[in-house]
Amino acid sequence: MSGASKILMGSGGVDLPSDDEFDNVSFLSHFDGSNNGTNIVYDDGSDSNHTVSLTGTPQQGTFGPFARPEGEWSNYFDGNGDYMYSGSSADFGMGTGNFTWEAWVNQTYRDGSAESQLFSTGSYPSGNNISVWITTSGNVAIHYVAASSTFTTTSTFAINTWTHIAVVRKGTGTNEFSIYINGEAGITGTMSTDFSADNIILARHGSTTSNYFSGYISNFRIVKGTAVYTGNFTPSTSALTAITNTKMLTCQSNRFVDKSASPHALALQGTPKVTAFGPYLTSKIYKPTVNGASAFFVGGSTATELIVDATGSDFAYGTGDFTIEGWYYREGTGQAYPFIYAMGNMMQFYFSSGNLNFYIKDSETGSVVWSSYSTTLGNVICEWNHWAVSRSGSNLSAFVNGVRVATNASVSNTFSAASGGGDKDDMYLGGHMHNTSHYVFGGYQSDFRIVKGTAVYDPTSSTCTVPTAPLTKITNTKLLLNMADGQALDSAAQNNMTLYGNADTSTTQQKFGTASLALDGTSDYLDIPANPAFAFGTGNFTVEAFIYTSDHSSDTYYRRIYMTDGPTGNNDANPQLAITTAGKVNAWSNSGSLDITGTTTVSDGAWHHVAMVRSSGTVSLYIDGTSEGTPASYTEDVNLNSGSPRPRIGSYDGTQGDFNGYIDEVRVSRVARYTSNFTAPAEPFPDKGK
Repeated sequence: MSGASKILMGSGGVDLPSDDEFDNVSFLSHFDGSNNGTNIVYDDGSDSNHTVSLTGTPQQGTFGPFARPEGEWSNYFDGNGDYMYSGSSADFGMGTGNFTWEAWVNQTYRDGSAESQLFSTGSYPSGNNISVWITTSGNVAIHYVAASSTFTTTSTFAINTWTHIAVVRKGTGTNEFSIYINGEAGITGTMSTDFSADNIILARHGSTTSNYFSGYISNFRIVKGTAVYTGNFTPSTSALTAITNTKMLTCQSNRFVDKSASPHALALQGTPKVTAFGPYLTSKIYKPTVNGASAFFVGGSTATELIVDATGSDFAYGTGDFTIEGWYYREGTGQAYPFIYAMGNMMQFYFSSGNLNFYIKDSETGSVVWSSYSTTLGNVICEWNHWAVSRSGSNLSAFVNGVRVATNASVSNTFSAASGGGDKDDMYLGGHMHNTSHYVFGGYQSDFRIVKGTAVYDPTSSTCTVPTAPLTKITNTKLLLNMADGQALDSAAQNNMTLYGNADTSTTQQKFGTASLALDGTSDYLDIPANPAFAFGTGNFTVEAFIYTSDHSSDTYYRRIYMTDGPTGNNDANPQLAITTAGKVNAWSNSGSLDITGTTTVSDGAWHHVAMVRSSGTVSLYIDGTSEGTPASYTEDVNLNSGSPRPRIGSYDGTQGDFNGYIDEVRVSRVARYTSNFTAPAEPFPDKGK
């Protein structure tokens, strides 16, 4: 695998670099923010220009509801109780006719002693049902119960690689079927079973609590009555669509939804995640104003909130129309009464007992005009949900993902501005004025907007149109927080970063672009929340960056460029990049299986490219494109998923091993980009695919 990019001609004849492996980029930052830029500045995009203050440090970043085009998303299953299922439907009864079941699959872990389930009909193994799984060797197998028959492909596929899998029955009456791996028939046989109607399960065996799938599934499609593929084919390089006879199309959106013509409700077990990691190379260059951004609230016992003074007339709605809306992505269910939004004691939108609750009073000490309206629709965690509260006349309704979930036709009350003194005069995003863990929201929020005098969504309608792009300042907008003001951004659009200490962007030094990440050597560093994008397993990966630093001879500790850290400190198994006291680059793990030291002195006040690459279980260290030290066998399972150790740039633990200098062009990829000496990159890493 090379690290070379292609050059495309953009509009106006401008050369735009592209990356053949951009779909495998877990993290990419150019750090091209303004001088002294951080990720905790929130500007009101309305004409009102309200000041936003903070409790804690809710961080901005690039994971948002529009981070990828529709169709280019995937769903992540952790292999430990995660699965997704539908209700039973006649749509899923294939009968004796043709059918196609297909998906893009990226398996991150393969158990050597148990199969991994891809999908099955729900009552399998009873009745006329089928099950499709991955064997311990990486073959694909299908079993249909009626004949107690199992067919297994002779070909296999690798983990940590996007693979297209299709199961097709063709030729009604001949009962011929095939399993295709990346468009090549891996097995062909006959299947005469009359498949009855049943529900669909993804990532788990139909009737057992075992054989869970670990990894990503994207663009899962069921087509009834049609053999989409009748011979070897080239899998689509763009998102699948709901063609004629499509009965299910899912795992391709920012929400867990079925995109078929007659969508089926989907239910979740465990915590499957919506991710911006997909099988298709996106041609869209990421821009926060175009693709969206978000604020990350750490959750748990720590209150992180955005606070706006709500005493002004902007938020006194009187008897008029108004709309309050935004997007949220919950990461867990552990907090009691986590709040999306609160305005003193007047308006409170929060979760309780599995329900999303809307509580509204006409004033701080006034009457309750709306309460106890709740829904389970918006309580699914780890997916993007749009919410809105809209009043027109006396009609007041709440919407979640375009569905009206609560309504009242007689709310004609006069709504005053917030009052009561102290924190009762404020609006909160991500918490409540009491600032206790009892009310803490954990996860992401995006595109919060208040419009006074306009019902953007008709409260008398049972549905509304969900926004498909970041919200804008329309007439009567009194507050608009797009969360797109961050200065250290992930161009792969998957991560929100936390900058600690005095870490910021600086125009003093930069390898490319306008700025770099500046670290002063004293408790400055950057954390990335644990993310399925860093679930490398035992597969290949590349960690690379440009660094600029000076003499380290007086150091006590190695200065960290990149490492992982968990709740109790360093994680032994995971890889690190550091600079020794002698100014050499060291690739290392605490477990002792990885320890490579380069020969080039990089603490010389000049820019150097450094890369740590694992290819087929062997790690190599490259300095300015040249392999240095002795490659080492390193087969540890690197899985930085939610709840696991998180990537860290610039420090060992925040108190020691702190990098002093500048870091630019950090890129983490799920592939081995370099397997031999190469020319160090001479331009910024691309922000898009070919």
